[in-house]
Amino acid sequence: MATGASGRIVTQTSKVLIVDDEPIIRGVLVDVLLDAGFAVSSASNGLIALSVLEEWQPDIVLLDLMMPVMDGFTLARAVRSAHPGGAPRIIVMSAAIDVRAAAELLEVEGWIPKPFDVDQIVERVALQALPAQGLPAPAYP
Repeated sequence: MATGASGRIVTQTSKVLIVDDEPIIRGVLVDVLLDAGFAVSSASNGLIALSVLEEWQPDIVLLDLMMPVMDGFTLARAVRSAHPGGAPRIIVMSAAIDVRAAAELLEVEGWIPKPFDVDQIVERVALQALPAQGLPAPAYP
């Protein structure tokens, strides 16, 4: 379980797909989110993520923007095109670009600059898990 920004405890049953080309970052995120009670899968690029998305249907995608093969911009657009209702919820991450501006451009639910704090990751993912549990997500900063 994790505590959301409102202080309420959120039961973690949401499925999170982590998409990042850096194996160490993927591993840390998988471990942290599993420890927080989320169901977690991962992919090393957008092309692999497309197949995981189709088969596993995650609630949340934690997405690095700068990757080889298929970058996060292309994947986010493909997900939005295939799922115009806004599911899964997407949180983008990057150290190389203005991640906030990219999030606004892609019209995704959240953004996290790299390097990140693992507590921040759990908090932001927990907030985006609320709609999967039938609760409204708060507005993003």
